[in-house]
Amino acid sequence: AYMSPEQADLGDMDVDTRSDIYSLGVLLYELLTGTTPFGEEELHKAGYLEMQRVIREQPPPKPSTKLSTLGETLTDIAKHHGSTPDLLRKAIRDDLDWIVMKALEKSRDRRYDNAAALAMDVQRHLSDQPILARPPKFTYRFQKFLRRHRYQTITSLTIAVLITAVLIIYSMWNQSQLKLAEAKSVVDGSILFQARESFAKADYAEALYRAKSILDSKYFGSEAKLLYAGILVQNQQSQEAVTKLEDLLEDRPEITGAAYSLLARILWESKSNDGEKWKKIHEYQQKAEELFPENTEAYFLRAMTALTIKKKIELLDEALYLDPGHYESYRLRAYTYYASKKYEEMKDDALVMVALRPQYPLGYSLRAIASQELGNYEDAISDYGKAIKHTSEEGPQLIELYAQRSDIYLRMGDYKRAIEGAEEGLKFFPDETILQFRIFCALVAMGDYEQAGALYNRIANSDVDSKLKFRDWSMKYVFDILDAGRSWHPPNRKPEGVAFLSMLEAEQMYEHLSAKAGRVINDGFNSDFSPDGTKLAFSLGAPGYSGLAVFDLTSQETDLLIVPGKNPKWSPDGQYIAYVRDNPILHLSDFASSEHQIHPLSHTDEQVWIIKADGTAPKFLARGSRPSWSPDSKFVYYQSRKAQSLYRISIEEGQTQPEFVMRCSNYHPSLSPDQQNVAYIENGSLVIVDISSQSSIVDWKGSPRMWAGTWSPSGSQFSLGGIYDPEIRTGLWIYDLNRKQAEKVLAGQITKANWNKDETQLAFSLGAPFNEVWVADIDSNISTIEALGPGLTLEQHYQEMLNFYTGRIEADPRDADSYFHRAQYHDYLNEQKESADDMEKYAAVLNPKQAMISSETGSGSFLSRLWQGIPTNMGPTVNSSSHDAAPSLTADGLSLFFNSRRPGGHGNWDLWVTTRPTKEDEWGVPENLGSIVNTESVEVSPSISADGLALFFDSDRPGGYGNSDLWVTSRTTTNEPWEEPVNLGPVINSPDKEFAPAISTDGSTLYFCSNSSGGEIGWELLVTTRAAAGNNWSIPYSPGSIAGNPAVFNSLCNPNISADDLTLFFECMLPGCGAVDIWVTTRSDVSDLWAQPMNLGPTINSMYNDATTCLSADGSTFYFGSDRPGGEGSWDLWQINITSIPESPLKEGDVNSIRKSPRSNARKDVALGKNY
Repeated sequence: AYMSPEQADLGDMDVDTRSDIYSLGVLLYELLTGTTPFGEEELHKAGYLEMQRVIREQPPPKPSTKLSTLGETLTDIAKHHGSTPDLLRKAIRDDLDWIVMKALEKSRDRRYDNAAALAMDVQRHLSDQPILARPPKFTYRFQKFLRRHRYQTITSLTIAVLITAVLIIYSMWNQSQLKLAEAKSVVDGSILFQARESFAKADYAEALYRAKSILDSKYFGSEAKLLYAGILVQNQQSQEAVTKLEDLLEDRPEITGAAYSLLARILWESKSNDGEKWKKIHEYQQKAEELFPENTEAYFLRAMTALTIKKKIELLDEALYLDPGHYESYRLRAYTYYASKKYEEMKDDALVMVALRPQYPLGYSLRAIASQELGNYEDAISDYGKAIKHTSEEGPQLIELYAQRSDIYLRMGDYKRAIEGAEEGLKFFPDETILQFRIFCALVAMGDYEQAGALYNRIANSDVDSKLKFRDWSMKYVFDILDAGRSWHPPNRKPEGVAFLSMLEAEQMYEHLSAKAGRVINDGFNSDFSPDGTKLAFSLGAPGYSGLAVFDLTSQETDLLIVPGKNPKWSPDGQYIAYVRDNPILHLSDFASSEHQIHPLSHTDEQVWIIKADGTAPKFLARGSRPSWSPDSKFVYYQSRKAQSLYRISIEEGQTQPEFVMRCSNYHPSLSPDQQNVAYIENGSLVIVDISSQSSIVDWKGSPRMWAGTWSPSGSQFSLGGIYDPEIRTGLWIYDLNRKQAEKVLAGQITKANWNKDETQLAFSLGAPFNEVWVADIDSNISTIEALGPGLTLEQHYQEMLNFYTGRIEADPRDADSYFHRAQYHDYLNEQKESADDMEKYAAVLNPKQAMISSETGSGSFLSRLWQGIPTNMGPTVNSSSHDAAPSLTADGLSLFFNSRRPGGHGNWDLWVTTRPTKEDEWGVPENLGSIVNTESVEVSPSISADGLALFFDSDRPGGYGNSDLWVTSRTTTNEPWEEPVNLGPVINSPDKEFAPAISTDGSTLYFCSNSSGGEIGWELLVTTRAAAGNNWSIPYSPGSIAGNPAVFNSLCNPNISADDLTLFFECMLPGCGAVDIWVTTRSDVSDLWAQPMNLGPTINSMYNDATTCLSADGSTFYFGSDRPGGEGSWDLWQINITSIPESPLKEGDVNSIRKSPRSNARKDVALGKNY
């Protein structure tokens, strides 16, 4: 068992010490395993030759392997070694296996050279050093190193593991941050895209909101700031815009260039006209051009802020040349073509938008609109369907899509599908009037008048706004249908009844106008012929939302030049167009919309600009309106509303100071072609003044509803139109300066007219609800009156309008507005009794409780007695040559407080009082309330308590909470002086404006106006209460917010409450007799809701401004303020003595009979009179 292979061979090979090494290996093997490599019993059984072969050739098992075959013996061996079987195998495996096996090598050359080498290797193993018996691999040597330096290695490894873990965690965090950054970049980019889309849609509030949310974005912050500033520039918030833009002057070149471009625009539109301004503008423009890189984004950014449409298109063309896939450029250009009525180009861009973003509804809707306007109805229907499918939000956009698709079905004559399409939309929007209107039109076209009438009644009875919209849409729809050569009803049977009255009126108006003229523009107003007569410059859109455009009469094409813009005037040389810019906001999509809402704007914000006729080089001239040209085309004349004067200004660079021409406070002055005369409307009369002598050469009393006029090129005729109101049918009037008379030559809602240069054509504008321009061919050899006549005199016009409203009343006896308007025309004809009777009926229909209000001072209706009175000026003792208004009377009727701008006060507006010893005496000379009450600030709108001891008013004096606050001053007796005023506190006063207080008789209720929450016209009526004098006031509330009270409370001002707290007077800008009228509402008990408010009619209200009322406690005298003619100053105090009458001209039974009168189904031609 200990014999080496060479010894077993018995050959010639020498035996040396290496044979001993083999024997030592067998011994070591036995020490480790408890047995020899080859068992002795096994060798003896095998025989000699087999024993030799085994020793020479068969490799022995490794010691660790041998242990695995020993079974239970292994346990004893392990105990002998003081170990366990597993630990023993593990200890022997590797190094000891290699040492033993090297000693047992068959070839002695591969064994240890001597016993010392074997011993040294065993020692290496014990000291955890690499042994010689094992191949010197790096992993093996490294393991030995670890064993030798176990503790140091563990410490190092721990540190290494920690470092590795930190590195791994950091790497993972960094990867996460990169992904978050990438996601943030995508989100911010999406918000910027949405903001730009809102900007393109003219939804500036939404665009500002979205842009503001990413102003600090590290990815798109600069672009967001630039967009934000651009919108501010559009809104004329210049100071805030400059702050944002200055932050961008060190940004990327394209951003900085755009910032300089906007800064130049801000300066350009500023009020300053000095030389430094223009140098700065040139400097900014030059920097902008130098910095803009030649890339898509830069061109797009410049296009977004471009002033002119031509420049906008050029820049977008460049952007898309560089990047044919830039969606935002296609979108903006499509909207620009939309506004310009370039539908072929719009359709092409919309097609690309659909291809680039097939899941977005905008591309489909724009392509549908273009196809609709081009007459490709099936394509439009298909695209509207796709737009509806991809529109996820239920809002105005979806309503418009359903309405437009139904409109196409109407145009196609497919009335069944028009109804089905509208009904599909009504499932989402059950109360949407426009969809109901589409169904109504389809039913009428099909001849189903019964269902159409029932639908109309539901809409008309729902609310006033829906009824008025229905009226306007009906009239415009009929014009569009008739202009297309189709009929809006079955030709063999016209509809009859109230539901179709507006349509019938529109049809007869269209027939009347088309007999003398033709419609050339269906979406605009206020046109002016080019000098060669081939084109019309006009206001595209509706007042408040219009752009300057040019219509080619030959090609029938429209070219939008710039937005906003209105009231164009072509220069005599044809090179320029002067126009008025009245709205800083750019609403491209509104211009091509099928519906326009009038958006009244302040005249003091209007600006006069000029632009080249090719749509380039716009230039600001001055703040003002009504531009006209000098014959040499070098000067523009205009009116400054603020200065109430006429000026002229040179269009040459460097000559920017206006020259004063004459004082002119009247609206819409018109300069004669020879610049010798100025014509304007004053007090309902046409006045023509010679500029040199400042004397009147014409003063013709016209219709109260006349508003503005235009000279003929020869200066021998002057055209006059009416105000912009669907109910005002002043018609077109021509004043012949040779004959010194005027006649009405055309009926309807005509607002303005002008001739071409040789006076062979006359263009006139139709106001609401049409917004159209028509052109009539006329014979220049005769007067326009003869060419378009026969005309009507003023009296004939009034009689015609009486017939018109009489016909309406016969068709619908419950039409309150027709009674009101007929009362006006009776008043114009000095038929006061008939006017008062119609006002009675107006009140009976509108609200029977108001019509039958009684009074303690006499029998009969209070309103009837009021309408029988005659307004009289309070005379020069009370009124001054300045402005006197806002009367407030004490309960005893002996002291009348009011505000005035007369000399002798302490500030701009002061509170004054006039007194009298008894009611039968005349009023005394007014006295100023003194420096305790009045200050250098404004004190106005007094309201005296019933006992005369507390005076409420509003003032902007120091110590308040907002722009104007409510204050109260008191006194212990009526003979004592007024004490220092006290602010009513923050419960009532806000940081905005509170004004026009009205205290109830018992002092427990205070009515006032506020713009803190902004009603329909910027302010609303609020009410606050208290338990008793000295108690705290409650939180104010709006009567209009109470269910059942009329919503009109959100649009009234300057309230005055009667002594019994049952009648509320106020002023309102709703359509009536004049610009501002006095209205009234009542209630039977203080716990009741207020009744439907009503206009006090032509007896009290004039065609001017009437406001600030006061009713004496005994109901005998009604006081109010007015700027009507016949006063002492610009605004005077007036009164009406209310006398008792034997009985009311309208009995209770009459009221009921009028309200119960059936609506006629007969079509009354007399209702339309000669107007049509």
